[in-house]
Amino acid sequence: MTHVPLIAATFIPIILLGISAIYDLCCRRVPNYLTGVAAIIGLLLPWYVFDSSILLKAYLGGILGLMMFLPPYAAGVMGAGDVKMLGTVGLYVGIDKLFILILYIALAGGVLTLFYLIGQVLPQYLSHKKPEILITTPIELPYVVAIFGGFIYMLFAERLT
Repeated sequence: MTHVPLIAATFIPIILLGISAIYDLCCRRVPNYLTGVAAIIGLLLPWYVFDSSILLKAYLGGILGLMMFLPPYAAGVMGAGDVKMLGTVGLYVGIDKLFILILYIALAGGVLTLFYLIGQVLPQYLSHKKPEILITTPIELPYVVAIFGGFIYMLFAERLT
């Protein structure tokens, strides 16, 4: 019975983040009901454990996760769904692992950007045109995919070390 919160804390965000990442990849938006369900479960899960230190770490992780992506959102380079999703994932990882998660998310975002740019230039190169990358057009990345990738990598990195 003591392993149930650990299993739930691992698989619930994986499933909901995976669904959100697929939705963000296809539709370029994150549905609020997925984020809301994940947030409600993330808010209630520490109460199931009955440990005040886990409760405090989880809630601080959620608040700080939300606040970490607010400046890019205010600058207009990130969507609100991405901000809410990182706040929700912060509830599951807690404040002590949040900064490691953000590092992995940034790395996954770099890989995602690289794939996007290759996908933009490669068709032009294969059709023997001069590759042009339009700097003036903003790049809209499905960043929940990067959040999902960073979270999965963090889980694997924790298990392997």
